[in-house]
This record gives sequence, C-alpha cells and structure tokens, in this order.
Amino acid sequence: MKTMIKNIVLLVGFVSLVGTASAQKFAHVSTDSLVQEMALKDSINVKYAAKQKNYDNDYQKMVMEAQKMNDDLERAKKDPTASPAIIGLKQRNLDNFVNTMDQYANDASQELQAYQMELMQPIYAKVREAIEAIAKEKNYTYVIDNQALLVSPPSDDITSLVRKKLGL
Repeated sequence: MKTMIKNIVLLVGFVSLVGTASAQKFAHVSTDSLVQEMALKDSINVKYAAKQKNYDNDYQKMVMEAQKMNDDLERAKKDPTASPAIIGLKQRNLDNFVNTMDQYANDASQELQAYQMELMQPIYAKVREAIEAIAKEKNYTYVIDNQALLVSPPSDDITSLVRKKLGL
C-alpha cells in the first residue's frame, strides 16, 4: 500500500513536470543585428564620429605643439650659448606636455566610451521592449540571443518579427 501511494505521488509529480515543460515555449533572436540596424537608422555612428573628430582635432593640435616644443629643445641643445638649466627646463616642459597628452588621450577614450553608451542605451531599451512584446504576443516563455545558441530550429527565430515591430 505504501509503495502504491509512493508510485502515485511520483507519477503525479512526473506528469505535472512534463506538463509544465511542454507549456514553455522557447524562441531566439539576433539582438546584435537589430541593435546595429537601429544604430544606423538613428545615425548613432554619425553622432559618435562627429564627437570623435573633435577629440582627434584637439589631439592633433597638441601633437603640433609638442613638435614645436621638441624643435625648440633641439635648437637649444645645438646652441652653444644655451645653459644646461634652460635645456633641462625645456626637456621637463616637453616631458610634462607629453604626459598631459597621454592623460588627454585616456580621458577622451573614456568620455567617448561613455558617450557611445549614452547613445546606445535607448536603442538597447527599444530592442528589449520589442522582444518582450513579441514574446508576450506569441506566448514565448524564454527568448535567447542567437549568440548563445549552437543549434536551433529556424521556425523559432523571432528576429524578423522584432525587426518589423521596430519598423526596420
């Protein structure tokens, strides 16, 4: 009698587990391609390139200034009347300026990275909202990014549905 009850409990548990597993629907989507298409549509690359060009122009001005400082130092080294103190001062000024340029390059890189994230954040949000809407409409329990999959049936790829929802 105890084994019969135990078997019934196990059977009910197994049936409910199978029923739950079959109720779950899985889909996959290529978020990278959607994000790239949205970025092109919203001219993200153009905005980013414009800001990057400003930083590059400023850096080029600094390079020209460093070259002038280096030329001045080289002239001082060749000048027999230049004192070691003035040559040392010019060398320290050049070294400090080069360090400043390096710091500028690091700061600019960080600022550009933050700017890119600022530009991309609304796109990621729109893509996520569209994926969630399609998943809800089509009763998908899980939507997995294509990059996480090695094998998947093409019928469960919702990329085209999301693309349509985003107006791409």
